[in-house]
Amino acid sequence: MSYFEDMLTRSGFNDGHSLPDGAFEYRALYIQYLNAMAARFGCDQRAFAYDRGGSHNPCLIVFANADTVARLGLTDHDLANLTRAAEILPVNTWTTFMRLSSKTQRTHKPR
Repeated sequence: MSYFEDMLTRSGFNDGHSLPDGAFEYRALYIQYLNAMAARFGCDQRAFAYDRGGSHNPCLIVFANADTVARLGLTDHDLANLTRAAEILPVNTWTTFMRLSSKTQRTHKPR
């Protein structure tokens, strides 16, 4: 899965400085696949697209509770093309998520 790991952290794609052509298209396909598998296996999380503005990676995949996604009436197409995390996550949750994901990125060791 090309670029997948870079899409999971705000420091991916060299902190957004080396975003390859087609990254957003790959992301949409990954999200559709992840959500299909999550639904099939009863996972309580759903992936969605987030185009982060500013000085870091603009092509992120983040996750939200499936109940929240259902309550908002979002389709799989919406999730693959959503650009504002605030539509799903409250700001304090998003801030916490980003803080935790950056810690995970620093401590993650490749297999």
